Amino acid sequence: MRALLLSSTLAGLCLSTTASALPIDAAGRMIARLMPEQRSENASPPAYLDEAAVAAFDLEAGHVRRVIWNDADVSPRLRAAALLRLGNHEAAVDLMADAGTVDELVLLGEVEADRGRYADAIDALLRAVDFDSTSFVARAALGQTYEAAGDIEAAIETYRWFDDARILPRFYQNRDAFTDADELVAAATSIDRLATLSLEYATNPDLQDDVLTMLIYAYDVADRGHVKARVAAASFAYDRSDAKAAFEDVAAALTRRPNDADALALLGQMHLDRFGFAEAAAVSAALRKVDPASREADLLDGRSLMLQRQPDRAEAPIVRQLRRDPNDVRALGLLAASRAMRLDQAGADALLARVDELRPDDAVARYQIGEQLAITRQYDRAADLLADVVERAPWWTAARNKLANVYVQAGEERQAIVELRRARDLDPFNAETANYLQLLEEMAGYGAQETMHFIVRHDPDVDPGDALVADLMAAWLDEMHDDVASGFDWEPDRPTEIQVFPTHDRFSVRVAGDPYIGTVGACTGPVIALVAPRDNGETLGSFDWARVMRHEYIHTVTLGATDNRIWHWYTEGLAVRGEDAPISQSQLNLLAGATLNGGLFGIEDLTWGFVRPRKPTDRSQAYAQSWMVCEYLVELHGEEVLADLIDACRRGLTERQALADLFDLSPSEFDEAFAVWMQERVASWGHDAETSRAYAEQMRAGEQAVRQRDWPTAAAAFELAAELRPFDEGPSRRLAGIYLVQERLADAADRLSWLAVRTTTDSRFATRAAGLWLRVDEPERAVEMAQLAVFGNSYDLANHELLLAAHEAAGNTEAADAQRAIVERVRAFED
Repeated sequence: MRALLLSSTLAGLCLSTTASALPIDAAGRMIARLMPEQRSENASPPAYLDEAAVAAFDLEAGHVRRVIWNDADVSPRLRAAALLRLGNHEAAVDLMADAGTVDELVLLGEVEADRGRYADAIDALLRAVDFDSTSFVARAALGQTYEAAGDIEAAIETYRWFDDARILPRFYQNRDAFTDADELVAAATSIDRLATLSLEYATNPDLQDDVLTMLIYAYDVADRGHVKARVAAASFAYDRSDAKAAFEDVAAALTRRPNDADALALLGQMHLDRFGFAEAAAVSAALRKVDPASREADLLDGRSLMLQRQPDRAEAPIVRQLRRDPNDVRALGLLAASRAMRLDQAGADALLARVDELRPDDAVARYQIGEQLAITRQYDRAADLLADVVERAPWWTAARNKLANVYVQAGEERQAIVELRRARDLDPFNAETANYLQLLEEMAGYGAQETMHFIVRHDPDVDPGDALVADLMAAWLDEMHDDVASGFDWEPDRPTEIQVFPTHDRFSVRVAGDPYIGTVGACTGPVIALVAPRDNGETLGSFDWARVMRHEYIHTVTLGATDNRIWHWYTEGLAVRGEDAPISQSQLNLLAGATLNGGLFGIEDLTWGFVRPRKPTDRSQAYAQSWMVCEYLVELHGEEVLADLIDACRRGLTERQALADLFDLSPSEFDEAFAVWMQERVASWGHDAETSRAYAEQMRAGEQAVRQRDWPTAAAAFELAAELRPFDEGPSRRLAGIYLVQERLADAADRLSWLAVRTTTDSRFATRAAGLWLRVDEPERAVEMAQLAVFGNSYDLANHELLLAAHEAAGNTEAADAQRAIVERVRAFED
């Protein structure tokens, strides 16, 4: 095959999605170094080489056209290898017509396999093995071709020769005898494939260290920097969720040979697994510089467009590859995935039938469909396909991990544990498997509170306050459900599971398989995960869990109402809008800056502000802008437009299709109109130049008066500043303090209440406001603020005591009795 890669890539199988193995910011920084524009260390051949040797040098360095244009007596094998890298199979086969050496026969087999003619490829490779039965490269290529043709039994028997010949013991006994890096890579890949396909890793996990040792010896000793060995090591690491090691190996390979198609293809896959669409496009362009008709570039482009929720556009590059090779199973699988995403099940089934004709036991195409459906939250359909995949390819760890991940996201933890245990047996060193399995086995001991519409689960052994929060949630959730479900005229057909995790790393593993993600709540539809809202060094601190929970449950409802087809930005916009909280100053500032500086997202790019932010503020802006798009649509078309868009999502329409269908607008026309509306909105917020100057003047005047302790003048200045910019928090913060000094307690309470509803992470505003409302004999307002304080920090005894006092002052006897019991409970676990 074109490269002797370890892992499922050998058989044409998709790499597993391992984005969770490295934090996205670290991955982004590291992968940014691996762009194909960097110069090769071997850009120019040494002067002492003759013309024929220069051709070999150029092929190694990736300068394939130089090999073809070289007028010297270049061997047919070198010219054919160059033609193969350019995708010119016919010319390469013609040059190899008289192949008689092992190298020539292996190359002929590689050419034939590359264009899907497996019978001819196997014939050539069998002749190569007959010619030299000790050739590692010939036997490895034969095994890989059997795999690609779907004959797994023949592949196993071919690879078993390396075991029978005791290659690994011989390597350890006398490493100096292994001087050919290509042979080492062939042996390592074959030993790995044998262990994988025969499930030997389950009983001999140390064998993985042996395989890696051979690869390291190949590129570190036998041939310093050997590219095939580096790419094989990268693939080996990436299949085991070790993204950091994979990145480093790919970087080393591309430093030595920037045009290497196999290294570039793996790099493109890494980018896509992190939704790095621009970077993947750059890799695709680099592949096309070497081969304008690059199969890997077309498949990379097709998968990228599907991940961008553009399955209609994804079909063009995939179909282009199928015109060249109608039997390309990976292309057929991707095209079937595109049809499935477009709700054309008949089309997808027809393509799968074609795959089954070519390879009756094929697992690749079904994996590709299942992977795409899982990404788009079509859990039931994805699980059915992936279950078929693991039955067809029981050795495929990535498929089991993907199936387990689908079960986790769907709330089917028991089924996930079964698959993860099987995956762990196959590959004990896979980080993704280990992370999820450890967590799910811990979760089996979680306590559960059941209500009419929810199941609240938490770890009973870490903090007694977590159990209290679970109880408070259980008492509050059903009322929230009624409000949210009635607003969207839809409710789940099964209880929604709320999982409260005691530490942030456990929550992060549950959500993404990674020990750190920068949020406190996440929804997959039937499951809402939440990190415990407390301050203990293992979480992100206290926060208003009721507001976060309402936000996440709106995701549950809108995902369900659209069969999980809702656009990401739209479910986020509806969720932020549904929090029933006013816009915060930070949100307002982001939107104002983006509007005034031309930085608003286009409607078709808005989702990627969440998924693939380019700068630190992108995700926050995307939340706020999604909310504003909803407000804009409601202002123009009324509340019913939200239901119309829900229906458009349910029908599987893209934003472009929905805009045309509902409003007769193109995305660019919508973006232009929305930008004008936002400019008007920003002006009303006081962010125009003239108002900004006046605001700054009043704030300066107020601060000067404070320094002089001239409270009336300070209050007047800050009050005017608040009128000029009604959403800025600065004036209210200053006024609350001034009013307290002036003994204007009701005014101070009013300002503190205004601040309290604009934050989810600081309950002190609500706590102080509630106390002031009690002092001015406004018990109902005290109850409102005290309840907000409890939501904001449920572990604080003072907040619970304040809510009890507010209920007693308001004459809420039943609520006071219930709150009194909570106070006693908190006192007990504080003691």
